[in-house]
Amino acid sequence: MNKKKKKVLAIASAGGHWIELLRIRPAFSAFHVVFVSTNKGNAHEVQPEHLEYHNMLVTQEFNKTFDEADLIVAHAGMGIVLKSLVANKPIIIMPRKLEMKEHTTDHQMATARALDKMKLVHIAWNNQDLLNILGNLSKIKPKKEISEFASAPLVEVIEKFIVEV
Repeated sequence: MNKKKKKVLAIASAGGHWIELLRIRPAFSAFHVVFVSTNKGNAHEVQPEHLEYHNMLVTQEFNKTFDEADLIVAHAGMGIVLKSLVANKPIIIMPRKLEMKEHTTDHQMATARALDKMKLVHIAWNNQDLLNILGNLSKIKPKKEISEFASAPLVEVIEKFIVEV
């Protein structure tokens, strides 16, 4: 029986996050992985048949690829985090780190800590964490679904603030 491979959408910029994903490429061998990066030069680094590479998908193509994915692996950018939570799709975030020169600040680490505290996403603090999570993929479920709209209490607070200013 030929079991269909789970589809993983791995999103990375051209910097350190991309390099980290490539270092652990063998961990993705059990999956059909779609890599999306902002660097056209990265395509030559993605060769195995279970990997697919795209440079900067247009919105419609990205949404189709996102919808087809069983799992998202990305940095701690809030756009992809919120999109995954609204779609109730499991996401593993790998925050980009200042100490690794992957970013100019540690804001992604702060974002990851806040999301971890709220138990909203799966977090791979390092490559070994990602390997462990991928090794237990059958147990990976979305942590929490959110609405695409702000909650009524939040809207009230914002409206009150605007009126007072």
